Amino acid sequence: MRHRRLHWAALVGILLIAGAPLAAQDLDRATVNNWADSMEELERWGEQHGEFEDDYTGAEHPGDMQSALAQIARQDREVQRIIERNGFASGSEWAAVGSQIFNAYLALQMREQEPEMQREFQEQIDAIDENPHLSEDQRRQMRAQMEEMMSMMGGLFTAPEQDIAAVEANRARLDRLFDNE
Repeated sequence: MRHRRLHWAALVGILLIAGAPLAAQDLDRATVNNWADSMEELERWGEQHGEFEDDYTGAEHPGDMQSALAQIARQDREVQRIIERNGFASGSEWAAVGSQIFNAYLALQMREQEPEMQREFQEQIDAIDENPHLSEDQRRQMRAQMEEMMSMMGGLFTAPEQDIAAVEANRARLDRLFDNE
């Protein structure tokens, strides 16, 4: 039980750091494809030159995708050329779109995982209710904490439906890019 609570707490912490959605522009399939094209080209360029720093150590916050992508965009003039060649006016625009894509990707993943999360949540509530070593006050308190955590998680992964649809249309490609196959 304690292990599961720690697991959920860690998950929520990571997700809070992952950043809030950006309302730059609605995504469409072409924009997602352009961004994915640029990422694939950047990966190839980085493999050839050994200069591509993709560990995001310079990001302002560990999970801040836009800062991490902006760091990549500033690494080399050729990186900027690749970004521009793929239809982005600047590294900051490319980073904002990448962050928006990542946020919609997370929202899509959460939507898919929600039934399993709800089932696990209910199992934890049932275990609390059935635990003879807990007082009624402790049960109420633990249930309230669990419900608050689930409510927070539900609000973390929001993205415009159009963004989610554009990401879903490119899901297999983005899974490869985000190493989530």
